[in-house]
Amino acid sequence: MSKQILMCAVAYDTTGPSFYFSDMEEYQRKYDEARKAHGCEEFEIQWIDGNDTYARVWQAGPGQSDLSQFFELVETESDDDLLRWVVLCHADGLVEYDGSVLRYSDTQVRDGSVEDYVRDLIDDGCITDTDTLMRYFDVAAFARDLSADGIYSLRLGGSEFTVIPS
Repeated sequence: MSKQILMCAVAYDTTGPSFYFSDMEEYQRKYDEARKAHGCEEFEIQWIDGNDTYARVWQAGPGQSDLSQFFELVETESDDDLLRWVVLCHADGLVEYDGSVLRYSDTQVRDGSVEDYVRDLIDDGCITDTDTLMRYFDVAAFARDLSADGIYSLRLGGSEFTVIPS
C-alpha cells in the first residue's frame, strides 16, 4: 500500500496477541497467524497513525465492520474525494459506497461557510455589478436566506464546509 496508515488489532481475548498493520493484506496475514496460534477470532481495530483525511474516513465509516472497504477507499479515491465523502457522511448520509466507486447525490461541497459561498458567487460574476452590490448587499442576510433553503455549513475538525443540495 502506498498510503501511510498504521492501525492496531487488539484481541478481545486478553490472552491473545495484538498486532500492528498498514494494509489489508498485512492484517489478514497477521489475523490468520493469531487465529491459528492462539485461537483469537475477534479484534478491536484501533487507529494509530496516518494523515488527517484517512483518520476522518476511518471515523466516518465504514470502520471496523468492513476493514477491506476502508482500505479500498483510501487506496482508490483521491484525498479531495475522500474529504468530500467525510463531509457528506456528516451531512445526513448524502453519499454511499458500493464497493467500487463513491456515489454522491447531486450535491456540491465547498470549503468555507455559506457566507463565503455568497461572496464567491459575487466574486465569480454570478451576481453582476460587484461594486454596487457590495455597497448595498447584505452578504450575511443572503447567507441566512440560503440556509433557510437548505444550504448549510458543517464544521469538521478545524475546517468549515458548505453543503449545497441540488
